[in-house]
Amino acid sequence: MLVTPRSTSSTGRIVFEREADDLADVAGSLTGAYEQNEISILRSEWD
Repeated sequence: MLVTPRSTSSTGRIVFEREADDLADVAGSLTGAYEQNEISILRSEWD
């Protein structure tokens, strides 16, 4: 992850902005990898 500092001299603060959204890069990458009710089955095993 690349982070770029940006100075806001009028307020004396430094703001960091991400160059890329890491979550957006991987979101949805496992679509179809699991059965539709698989999480419910796993949760029922914990009870």
